[in-house]
Amino acid sequence: MITLTLILNQYGIENRILLNVNLPICIELSFSEGIEKLKKIFNQIKIQHFDKYSFKVEEDMQVPNKYNCFVPLELLKKQFLEDYIDIHGMQKDLIYN
Repeated sequence: MITLTLILNQYGIENRILLNVNLPICIELSFSEGIEKLKKIFNQIKIQHFDKYSFKVEEDMQVPNKYNCFVPLELLKKQFLEDYIDIHGMQKDLIYN
């Protein structure tokens, strides 16, 4: 989910992950350009090559660790991207209606 959120941010689409124990995981989107344009974007996302190191990662999205204060932010970002961002898995599993 985090991977899709970061990719949607690159497309300028505001989004947030909704978690509820009684519902499947969903992403809420703010998009006003119509469903057909959104479907085209999702089609592009499924086939486009993305460089995970180009994603803007917020400081609070780093891997939790009590020693983070001793590690440079660039290395924390790299660790987060390596541990949590799976572009190929997201593209394979992406389903939209």
